[in-house]
Amino acid sequence: MSRAIKMALATVERVGIAPLKRIANSRPTDYTGSSWGIWQARRAEVEKQVIADLREAGAIVRDNGERIVIRFAGMQASSSQGLIGALSNWRSQAHLAEQKS
Repeated sequence: MSRAIKMALATVERVGIAPLKRIANSRPTDYTGSSWGIWQARRAEVEKQVIADLREAGAIVRDNGERIVIRFAGMQASSSQGLIGALSNWRSQAHLAEQKS
């Protein structure tokens, strides 16, 4: 695996996947009431920050409302399952690239 992909993979893990997993794990079990709305607003903030941090690191992140596309370190992945899905797919591609090298 190239050094650029290794560094990008570490960035995706640290500034992308980790914060998204943390917010997902804090999801309330009661889907009604104010706690659900507060959590949804916080999740939106976290996703916005993750996208900003990834872009600052050099990633291209596009969301057309149906699919999120991530291009980073010469690799591209997408998902219709949200930002965490696109990042997970990108990570899988990075690991495949590692196995091939």
